[in-house]
Amino acid sequence: MSTFSSEPESTVPLQPMPMPMQEVHRTESVEALSDEDSNSDTDESPTDEYDPWEPPRPRPHPSLDQLTCPVQYMRKYMIQIRDFLADARATNIIVPDRTATETRIQFYRIYDRLSTVLRKDSVARFLSIFQKYTDSLVCGFVITPQTLDLIIAQNALRCAKLVLEGKSPKLWGQRANPNYITSFGYFPLHQAAETFSVDMIELLLRHGASANQRTSGDRIVEGLLPLHVAIENTCQHKYLEDNLLADQNYWKGNVEYIYKLVHLLCLPEMKIFLGTTRLLATHTDSVVDELWNYIKQGKLVPAAILLLAAQRQFHNLNGFDMIKDRIGDYMVTLAREGFGVESGKNAKAKKHLKEMKVHLINALLLVKIILKAGEALDGYIQTHSEASHQEVLGKVSAVLQNYDVGPIGKEICIEDLNCCPYDCGRPDGVLDEHGASVFHSLVFLLRPKSLKIICNNFFMGNRGHRFDQGRHRITYTRSSREKSCNKETT
Repeated sequence: MSTFSSEPESTVPLQPMPMPMQEVHRTESVEALSDEDSNSDTDESPTDEYDPWEPPRPRPHPSLDQLTCPVQYMRKYMIQIRDFLADARATNIIVPDRTATETRIQFYRIYDRLSTVLRKDSVARFLSIFQKYTDSLVCGFVITPQTLDLIIAQNALRCAKLVLEGKSPKLWGQRANPNYITSFGYFPLHQAAETFSVDMIELLLRHGASANQRTSGDRIVEGLLPLHVAIENTCQHKYLEDNLLADQNYWKGNVEYIYKLVHLLCLPEMKIFLGTTRLLATHTDSVVDELWNYIKQGKLVPAAILLLAAQRQFHNLNGFDMIKDRIGDYMVTLAREGFGVESGKNAKAKKHLKEMKVHLINALLLVKIILKAGEALDGYIQTHSEASHQEVLGKVSAVLQNYDVGPIGKEICIEDLNCCPYDCGRPDGVLDEHGASVFHSLVFLLRPKSLKIICNNFFMGNRGHRFDQGRHRITYTRSSREKSCNKETT
């Protein structure tokens, strides 16, 4: 966006600026605007950090020198400042949310009306609402993160493209920032990852969204990448929970657990989940470290999801060798700790070390399987999305045997798995105006608990609880999942 606008003054809605508008010499007026920025280098402490929300103001555009009227000069310079701030605040990483409280309150007053428009993804109706309620959707010359968050949650791709580009004259040069944190502590990519919308994620990435931004604040689980959101939600898929949650083979050290996990991930219903994870992993810098964290914490299911989805990236980064080396080093460390445990006769610590050893052995097997057969498995997943479960399981077993990483003895068959989806009905608003499924029918294979989180996270049945509902959209914690797991196992 240009830092100087030639728009007619009557069509540009200017927000109040802290500027005296009396008729003074234009040089004095410009100094009044830029004194604070020019003095910041000398008055502020050297430890003060650069604020992307309040960058140093630019000097007047040379074309302003042709103006003789001080008032007109000042107004043109204010337009230049507006355009400069609109561009800077729409491209920088903005943390925390700078949206005024009054703007948020006004936003929720038009929430229902805006949601209805976004469910149909109508650009014309969105622009109509935008022009009528600009003060509810814009703050500080940038479209608020709450507005973009709702657009993403409704998977309104056309409206998302509109606000991210900001090219429509009806937006008055204002657009949305794909790296602007919400008041709940997460970024636009986190919301897109939760809905598993590959198209929305690609759109955000094309407009500069960073996949390396983590959640922060006291209203959410801190430190989550968009990649984590996609993986953790995939772990809640009922196929994985029904078949692996109470499987004791894992703790007994039986490799049947690993082979069952690999077969389940290759089922056609898992394609959209793996695709979302693959896309986010491609743009995540710390993907090898994230995989190691899962393995070290004993989380083989999310580790398998990340390994299979991003196996090409791990090949390119030499990630498989790095992970195997880390597992080997960690096993040596545990062996050294085991000598002290034996002498101290600490039964609890001894049991923990034994379980970790079993876990690491299983992790090595998983890495070996994906290293050798991952590319063939991924290729089959991409090209056989309509195959039956029985056909898929047979093909996966054949691929594993061809690459000499198959199970010894009985192979996984359809009778060994519980893969019946819930009949929970289709929620309102899932179909867009073209009859296409907003969430690609993926929500019907998640637990009812997760279905409510993903589909109805903007339900306004009780306005007094709106903020409480919002803060829990992406704040699923291990403790909450453990509670649900304990209920099923008992």
